[in-house]
Amino acid sequence: MPMTEVRQNFRDLSQGMKTLKGLIFDAQLRHGDNQAFRWMLSNVAARVDENENIAPSKKKASERIDGVVATIMAIARSQSEGPPPVSKYETEDLLVV
Repeated sequence: MPMTEVRQNFRDLSQGMKTLKGLIFDAQLRHGDNQAFRWMLSNVAARVDENENIAPSKKKASERIDGVVATIMAIARSQSEGPPPVSKYETEDLLVV
């Protein structure tokens, strides 16, 4: 399966998070009333940098936002231009146990 790196930084996550925010505010996000996803959404806060880029953050250390971050990463990747970069997992021989 092709792999693509999406770093957990403002540059790579900002546009995806802004798109997700727009989908939520426009009532266009469809998640099948998934209660776990709804709960994770309620745990997300936004970090903002000096360039007005945004990235997800937890409100509290004990809360979970993994599903939302995965969604933001998927949106960010779908919005990127050009073919995906080649992953080291596609080019290196890895020991499979």
